[in-house]
Amino acid sequence: KYVIGQEHAKKQLVAGAFEHLAKCAQKSDVPFTKNNIFISGPTGCGKTYLCQSLARILKLPFVHADASQYTQAGYTGMSVGNMLQPLQLLANDKKLPLSIVFIDEIDKLREGSERWGVSSGNVQAELLRMVENQYFTTEDPITHKNTDWDISRVLFVAGGAFENLQVKHADKSVGFTQAAAVRQEPLSADDYIGYGMLPEFIGRFSYFVQLNPLEKEDLRRILLNPYNGPLSQYEKLLH
Repeated sequence: KYVIGQEHAKKQLVAGAFEHLAKCAQKSDVPFTKNNIFISGPTGCGKTYLCQSLARILKLPFVHADASQYTQAGYTGMSVGNMLQPLQLLANDKKLPLSIVFIDEIDKLREGSERWGVSSGNVQAELLRMVENQYFTTEDPITHKNTDWDISRVLFVAGGAFENLQVKHADKSVGFTQAAAVRQEPLSADDYIGYGMLPEFIGRFSYFVQLNPLEKEDLRRILLNPYNGPLSQYEKLLH
């Protein structure tokens, strides 16, 4: 109803969310490994909207975080633990609620680049501790006391454009006549690692979802979508 196109990606995302919900519903004392989701696709293809829609349908708290704003602990900028603050207000006995955290612009943290004077690879390592563990420790900036939060019920979804991986060239020649072709085959974990993502970080994601560029017909259907399309929104405003 709400997301036009991207049929294969929607099935993958729903499968990953279902597995996470099924694991959280288990009462067994045996700990389950987390199955986080990794999304890639061109800018504007609906990565954030897809996750927002899923959270809204499931009636789950949703947090949208921009990976480019975070730095390694002890440096200028926000610590990765700050993205959990909205959920801490909903925590019960230091256990964060069943929720979805979407870490956007993850491709900006490729190794070899720097933000805030800190290696982006170090920020990936900070995020790794959060997405792989059942607990995450934060420090109160005033009292300097550490708090252990149970984050086992949080589904982490990392997304990025990875524009250089979305296209391929027939050869290495340079010129205005060399048109870049949209990559048809799905991206693999090795592709993301070659791009500059830490192998340990990529290894913490069980589902790799790839979104396609929006075609002209997709844009027309989005405009005319009666459930949440721009035209239907303006129609309600004008009435």
